[in-house]
Amino acid sequence: DMLKAIDQPTQIIMGMDSPALAQRMSTVVYENINQSELVMLPGLGHMAPMVAPDWVNPRIQQHIARAERGADGFSWPRRVAT
Repeated sequence: DMLKAIDQPTQIIMGMDSPALAQRMSTVVYENINQSELVMLPGLGHMAPMVAPDWVNPRIQQHIARAERGADGFSWPRRVAT
């Protein structure tokens, strides 16, 4: 299967108000890519990137940052009391 051959962090964004076929296809892609993440956006449809970029764009940016950094190099900044 071509999807199972994908070995890269992959984010699938699915609007919960999308048509059933679009939701099913998103689920199939998610289930068949090993390093995938399914982001479900309530109250949005398949045009979410156009009508709600304030919801979609930060999730894409977060995914890119995680993929570029990798989980091994991730750490939280130290908190220092002032």
